[in-house]
Amino acid sequence: MHSLWFKVFEITAYNLYFSGEQKIRVFDDAGATVSISDESVVINSPVLSWQPSGGLLATVEKLPSQATDVVTFLELNGLKRADFDPKIGNDKIVDIYWNHASDVLTLQTDTSDLYLWTRDNYAWMCKKRIAYDENNGSICSVIWDMDCPYK
Repeated sequence: MHSLWFKVFEITAYNLYFSGEQKIRVFDDAGATVSISDESVVINSPVLSWQPSGGLLATVEKLPSQATDVVTFLELNGLKRADFDPKIGNDKIVDIYWNHASDVLTLQTDTSDLYLWTRDNYAWMCKKRIAYDENNGSICSVIWDMDCPYK
């Protein structure tokens, strides 16, 4: 289970496996369900990231037409807004991070590689790949600077 709390709206999002399906559920501060991810979304990873501007949840989905995982964006009401194929081969996405300006998306893979993505009208472009080898250790997490959104 992966959970996120968004203070501005006083809601919490959970990536839960329940009744044989993995779904993203959003709850208000009283614990009432606000939304559940669309039934057409097939989530196959615990990865969940809240866009700091508050508009979208990013997760990893398995599309029937794709051999690899795709990054999927859900609105707070649970509806799918968009997705893109990061084309990272057989690597698995283990976490997703947004910078504080909400315009750079970082994908961390199981090989400790980082991919920095930006978008223009939902056309996603990989701007940089940071590769790490086993001799240098691995990445545990990514933290963006709150004062300088590109550090």
